Amino acid sequence: MTDTVQENTEGITDAQHVANQGAKCPYCGADDTVGHEITTSDGKAEQEMSCNACDRSWIDEYSLSGYRPN
Repeated sequence: MTDTVQENTEGITDAQHVANQGAKCPYCGADDTVGHEITTSDGKAEQEMSCNACDRSWIDEYSLSGYRPN
């Protein structure tokens, strides 16, 4: 039996993507994702992401939540 990826061209909602901690592709649900360079600005960060299963890409958005001494 072959696993098939079912693509959702609209993608899931932001809340659903956050709930699964960005661990899966928001278009097809595969966990075969790749994170690329992270850019930061004014307490926010963005990371371009791509999926090897459905070849879609998107940008994950992050917000500063605090700091810790090192």
